[in-house]
Amino acid sequence: MFEQPSQCNSDINAEFLESCYTPIIQSGGKYSLKPSAVSDDNQLHSAPGATIIVSLGAWYKSYCSNIARTYFIDPSKEQEKVYNCLLAVYQAVLSALKNGEN
Repeated sequence: MFEQPSQCNSDINAEFLESCYTPIIQSGGKYSLKPSAVSDDNQLHSAPGATIIVSLGAWYKSYCSNIARTYFIDPSKEQEKVYNCLLAVYQAVLSALKNGEN
């Protein structure tokens, strides 16, 4: 991705793009959301109900950006319920935002 950003439908110049840190991949119920978190050497858990958290960061010129994603493997009903609740909150916050207002 960093060598050929065009593969991600991006027209940014790869000369100015680099990774901020080694990607962080965590699963198995032991998660660190700290900026100093690191992946461990354990196998990814992929049983039903497992959760995988992935984080990566990129520098572009002087700007550093970070993205994290959570993946549920065959989520339980409880995981679906919590996810849908958080999604509803997120959508409500987005709909309440107004351009130019504080």
